[in-house]
Amino acid sequence: MLVRYLLNDYLKLETMKLLILVFAIITLSPKSIFAQDCDFSIYAPVTGKDKKCYLNKCWAEKKGVKVAKSGYKKRHYKLNDIYTWPIEDVCIPNSKEQPAITNLEDGTLRYKYADREFRGTPNRCKCLPASAQVTTSNGKVSIDLLKEGDKVITVTANGERVEMPIKMVNKVEVLNDHKMLVIELADGRKLQVTAGHPSNIPSKNLGDLKEGEKWNGSTIHKISEINYTEKYTYDILPEGETGYYFVNGILIGSTLTNYQRLISKR
Repeated sequence: MLVRYLLNDYLKLETMKLLILVFAIITLSPKSIFAQDCDFSIYAPVTGKDKKCYLNKCWAEKKGVKVAKSGYKKRHYKLNDIYTWPIEDVCIPNSKEQPAITNLEDGTLRYKYADREFRGTPNRCKCLPASAQVTTSNGKVSIDLLKEGDKVITVTANGERVEMPIKMVNKVEVLNDHKMLVIELADGRKLQVTAGHPSNIPSKNLGDLKEGEKWNGSTIHKISEINYTEKYTYDILPEGETGYYFVNGILIGSTLTNYQRLISKR
């Protein structure tokens, strides 16, 4: 009886070990990445062993492809195979010329203008620091904590303040030296932001503003430039007529407004 009892315990233990081993193999296998969402915010193109270019290592592994080299290999380029094209780092905040956009199956996009076309990332405009305080009906919230569906304060075309849910969020990795503007208003409000970010004035970016200019119910007292040392920048797009929102009490636009419009036309 004792031998039988010990044998049963031994078999149970070995079965448990086997199950743990199987679970570990499945979990750690590169194939498990097929169930994962790859990060669009990481711009780190790689060339796969299939001679195609991927947005980052995750997207290559998601397709079951091993990475051959970091970066893009130009010699693999084929005009009739868009997946061999390089991937450009794309930002379309207030572009007057609007490209046609097509979704590609690997997470990148095909941008087509009248005279050129290229393969690129989803919108990766560099925008606001994580510390930017966005106005909601419950007070101000750091922009890096907001997600789709959260409600923020925006304005209608007539300037009326309304509460609307966020329909898009954007988190972009900052790879190289990046500069930001610090815009100080005469009433004490201050905004740290990338120069190419849209203002609340149509077709005018924040980098186009000048000291002494009337803006946001005050006067621009000072505009300076600083080095940005954080890893990511952030942007959101509220539902509504304008896509505007308040940061540190200052009404600004969104880099995602134009992008959303282009995507919706596909």
